[in-house]
Amino acid sequence: TLAILGQASAAITCYPVGVLSDSSWMNGQRRPFVYLACAILFGASLSLVFISNLQQMTKVILTLGAANGMYLTMDTSLAVDMLPPGVEDSAQ
Repeated sequence: TLAILGQASAAITCYPVGVLSDSSWMNGQRRPFVYLACAILFGASLSLVFISNLQQMTKVILTLGAANGMYLTMDTSLAVDMLPPGVEDSAQ
């Protein structure tokens, strides 16, 4: 059940983070999101040591899932940004 919650949290986070990173406000910057996701993943992973009940575990798993969704979205976006021009069109 916790694994499903973590994956659902990641799925919910992906789209808004992608839209935010592509917005004119961020000018297509991806690096701040990668750093933020890594910091959240580090903090949440470290907090696993101090968990004492299921409610705390659920909150941490949701946080880990959201941060993982943010990281994977930026990873995929960076990979697509590195494709040479015209490669995106030939895949269709």
